[in-house]
Amino acid sequence: MTKRCDDKWDALQARVTGLGERSFRKSYYPKLKEKLSELERFKALLDLANDMIFLIDAASGRLVYASRAICVQLGYSHEELLDMKFSDMLPAEVSPLMADLRGRNLGDGGSEVLTTRLAVRDGREVPVEITLSIVTFQKVLYFVAVARDITRRKRNEEKIARQNEFLEGIMESLSHPFRVIDANDYTIKMANSAAAPEGFTPDLTCFELTHGRDTPCNDPKYGCPVEIVKRTRRAMKTEHTRYDAKGNARHFEIQAYPIFDGDGNVVQIVEYFMDVTERRTMEDALRVANDQLELRVRERTAELRSSNEALKQYSAKLERVNEELQGFVHIASHDLQEPLRKIQTFCDLAKKGFEAPCDKDAEQYLDRAMSSASRMRQLLNDLLQFSKLATTGQPFKEINLGKVAREAAGLFNEHLVELGGLIEIGNMPEIEADEGQMLLLFVNLIDNALKFRSKESPRIKIYAKQDPWLCEIFIEDNGAGFGQQFAERIFKPFQKLHSRLEYQGTGMGLAMCRRIVERHGGNIRAQSEPGRGSTIVIGLHVKYDGWEGIEDLYDRKRGSTDSSNGR
Repeated sequence: MTKRCDDKWDALQARVTGLGERSFRKSYYPKLKEKLSELERFKALLDLANDMIFLIDAASGRLVYASRAICVQLGYSHEELLDMKFSDMLPAEVSPLMADLRGRNLGDGGSEVLTTRLAVRDGREVPVEITLSIVTFQKVLYFVAVARDITRRKRNEEKIARQNEFLEGIMESLSHPFRVIDANDYTIKMANSAAAPEGFTPDLTCFELTHGRDTPCNDPKYGCPVEIVKRTRRAMKTEHTRYDAKGNARHFEIQAYPIFDGDGNVVQIVEYFMDVTERRTMEDALRVANDQLELRVRERTAELRSSNEALKQYSAKLERVNEELQGFVHIASHDLQEPLRKIQTFCDLAKKGFEAPCDKDAEQYLDRAMSSASRMRQLLNDLLQFSKLATTGQPFKEINLGKVAREAAGLFNEHLVELGGLIEIGNMPEIEADEGQMLLLFVNLIDNALKFRSKESPRIKIYAKQDPWLCEIFIEDNGAGFGQQFAERIFKPFQKLHSRLEYQGTGMGLAMCRRIVERHGGNIRAQSEPGRGSTIVIGLHVKYDGWEGIEDLYDRKRGSTDSSNGR
């Protein structure tokens, strides 16, 4: 220090020890010198301290002593400091505190702590925490100020404040309640608005806020999450039922997590809970629906079991009927035809056995008997053939329908020549089918077209349309035609639209055609107008394994076929 500073320090030393200048010449000087050395060492220790130490004259406010740390941290020299007042370094709003302290009796060892700023020589300000105390030397009042630079602490506090603000922002962004609870007294330390819409006081407990009670919850069904986490020291999840202001039950799913201190003790609990009332309502509704569905399934299963039993009985009955039908077919094919042959034979013998020409009436009666017997035999043959179509036949194989149609048409060549008729056969697909039954199908359809011809020369056109799954076969003629209201009737057994005198036949031809088409999983229909001919349309699957869904495919194709043919 400078000479001036040393002089002041010497004067202060004299006042502190209670000695005047004359005392240095006394006989006890060695002992005094030892005490002064101790003071010097104490001063050196003060200069080594990191904290800034000020000794201030309470009356004038001037600095009497300033430690070396002040010069280092604030940039002032000792001379500058000893010419300054302590208030020169303080903000204006803090200066009145010094006068207030002078008027207060802090007592022995009493102190005042304040956080403020000290001015640095270059114009900056340093945040400090100052501990102020009052001492008296020889009835002179002094302030002792120990100032600590808290710049790093302020930065840390600001960082923590920013982090807390960030965390609070995250918490507030959560739509579900979130809170931190003291594990010892259950008070809420932190909570978002969803958890405490009206805020919370430091002594507010979780059970007061949540349940409106003055003791922790003890629901035997769910238990207290805080108690469970404290006991298990592990995170947990549970459900609680609470009631809103209107008394309506609300269901919450609670997740709780422990926070440990340095010794591994659970000190806080983090709780996060979601309102799952709607989910529980839906789960209950789903449970009821599942129960109802299970009941309906059991009922339906019982119904199906009953239906299956009925089907088994019906199937057994059908088998018996089929057996009876087969027996009838056997009778029709053998037992009934034998008497008819004898009737025809004896009638023929009767006609030939007369030595003289027989009476015209008798001859006519015999002819009618023979004709009726012949017609009856034809009916029995058609019925026998019809009954066998569904139960007998050849395995399905790939065949060319064009070849089969031409073979069927060839059987009518002579008849066509007589009538001056013509059969045109267009492109026909290859399909999987019973070739023999397909031949019978075309024979019956051509025969039917020639039989019910008009006065014009018969013209028959056979062609097909095809997609990857379904083919449609068209048999068009220029015959007599019929009313569309009879389009279904003509396919039934023994059904005829004309008398036996107009057209010969048993009425079984088209019925056999439908039976053949149905055995192949197809469909057949007729379109006609009187005097404008007829068109028979047959829908068949191209592949044998594609039968399922034939009606849907056929109905979808029907619209396009009808519009393209104009019928």
